[in-house]
Amino acid sequence: MALTDKIDGYLARRLNQVTRLGEALDPAVDKVLIALTLIAMIATNQLIWVRISMSAIVLCEVVVVWLSFRAQHQKTTVAVTYFGKFKMVMQCIAIIVISMPIVLPLLIYLITVAAIVVITFASLVIYLFRFHIWRKNVG
Repeated sequence: MALTDKIDGYLARRLNQVTRLGEALDPAVDKVLIALTLIAMIATNQLIWVRISMSAIVLCEVVVVWLSFRAQHQKTTVAVTYFGKFKMVMQCIAIIVISMPIVLPLLIYLITVAAIVVITFASLVIYLFRFHIWRKNVG
């Protein structure tokens, strides 16, 4: 998923096919794909703390998608940051680690889940701050 997203972005820039709609939809689609994957993991994971953590991440992603569509409705976008891209890559890695059929020590699961929750919440705070600055400048 992250690889195809990277290729898509590269081709859009290379072929000069970048649009405001694409700039808004690309990160939203990324978040929806991550959220759907996490919802599937919530439904199948036996550990309650993993389910709660994944639910919190999904909630963060829903808030960001909602805010990005609010900005799009105002005919603008809140630009993607490198931290947001980092968060997405880390979420993909965490999903792979948590989904591995190999039984890993519980500490690895705990560290992986805790790290991705912290990174996702940090990304949400950054996005909320940037959205607030954008609203101040628009209003």
